[in-house]
Amino acid sequence: MEELRETGIDVIGDVPWGTHFCQFYQTKQDLIDILVPYFKAGLKNNEYCMWITAEPLMAEEARQALSRAVPRLSSHLKKGQIHILPYTEWHLKGGSFHARRVMKGWVKRLESALDKGYAGLRLAENTFWLERPQWKRFMDYEAQANAATGNHRILALGSYSLDRCSGTDVMDVIRAHEFALVKQEGEWGIFEGLSYQATKRALAESQAEIAHLASFPEVNPNPVLEVDVTGDIKYLNPAAERRFRNLLTKGKEHAFLANWESLADKIRSERLSFVSRDINVGKSWYEQVVYYVPSIERFRIYAREVTERKKMVEARRKAREEYPNPWIDKGT
Repeated sequence: MEELRETGIDVIGDVPWGTHFCQFYQTKQDLIDILVPYFKAGLKNNEYCMWITAEPLMAEEARQALSRAVPRLSSHLKKGQIHILPYTEWHLKGGSFHARRVMKGWVKRLESALDKGYAGLRLAENTFWLERPQWKRFMDYEAQANAATGNHRILALGSYSLDRCSGTDVMDVIRAHEFALVKQEGEWGIFEGLSYQATKRALAESQAEIAHLASFPEVNPNPVLEVDVTGDIKYLNPAAERRFRNLLTKGKEHAFLANWESLADKIRSERLSFVSRDINVGKSWYEQVVYYVPSIERFRIYAREVTERKKMVEARRKAREEYPNPWIDKGT
């Protein structure tokens, strides 16, 4: 099951590691409203935090704003769990912006954080310092970061001043992030990029269909199983029998029930109501939603084939490999 992290931002809620999003702001208070709860949540959840500041909220003001929300901020600063730096000490260190250097810096900070026992890296960077000649290079950097962040235990938030962005600039920023926070009529809302919308829609449709068919296992065109805590199969619907003709004989040794004991132990020990996972069977992939029914100590598995979805994800991965990935390439 994908690990979710608390953003601290009410309109967003929890997101998985690898989420790369942005905020459009107009005032100093807009920055405080989003970034203070964002970093408060990161400190609470044992994450290493980096806040790269710029006008109109510079490093000292950012520290003061965060200290009002986190009474023990000084202890977090002392032990190095959070660093609050001006952009001149990060993005323009040495006097100019170099995407490769900045990304290598993020990698180094993430590795150090994990070595010290932190859950991952939570970062935010304010781009107020950007001038027009630097815009394209920075958008290329953001696009590469968006493609690569999903592979790492990182949450990344970029803040953009609406007063310094043209309409075309706004679209550039949205394309380089999964979604954007925008304030309208005094309320923060989410503007989702097309790829993010498609992913959410596909997931919602998948979950809705599984829920609808769950009550009709005999006519469900997708596999439905009931398995006990030892991995013995107690029920197979007709679709499962057709798809996996040797499942009953192989039991938990079948690829469809790979790592069954560890999965069952996790569900019971962590008292989870369900988990979801993708499993490979031959040349096909299946999405499984596994529910635990404590009253009878059995697990009900609802599955559907997602081979085409996997092919699309793999195609995107291969497309990304056409561009250098500074998160992974650590060479000099």
